[in-house]
Amino acid sequence: MIEITPKFNLFNIVAAIGAIVMIVGVFLSWVDLSGAVSQSVMGWDISTQSAYSGTTYSYVPMTVLACGIVFLALAIISMIGMTTKWDMVLSLIGVAVSVAALILVILFNGDIGSSFGTATVDAVTGMGVWVSLVGSVVAAACGAMEAFKDLA
Repeated sequence: MIEITPKFNLFNIVAAIGAIVMIVGVFLSWVDLSGAVSQSVMGWDISTQSAYSGTTYSYVPMTVLACGIVFLALAIISMIGMTTKWDMVLSLIGVAVSVAALILVILFNGDIGSSFGTATVDAVTGMGVWVSLVGSVVAAACGAMEAFKDLA
């Protein structure tokens, strides 16, 4: 019989919140265009609409969404205490997933001008990129603290 002992500590809760913030960021504006065309483009649209499939990092928002979902699932598994001997491994996997999302968001941000901007349209970073970036940093930091809290 599997015994479930919930472990709702601060690191797990904040890490889960970071994962949720990563997920929410995908549904916010990732690119704000101004000039001949003025609009905001959500991360979800960048990954799912064919109009943006030619951009260099069009897969990043969907990857960030997947990373957020995986990290949230790992945080929940860790919180409900089903695998106490694997908690450190689960936390480290979550940290790796968050760091991968963080790196991809940084690469995406560096490419916004060349992928979305033109001579008549300026492209700037939208709020969703920053929200996803903050969520991945919080999730990675708290996941690392959770993984190594027993070693201190």
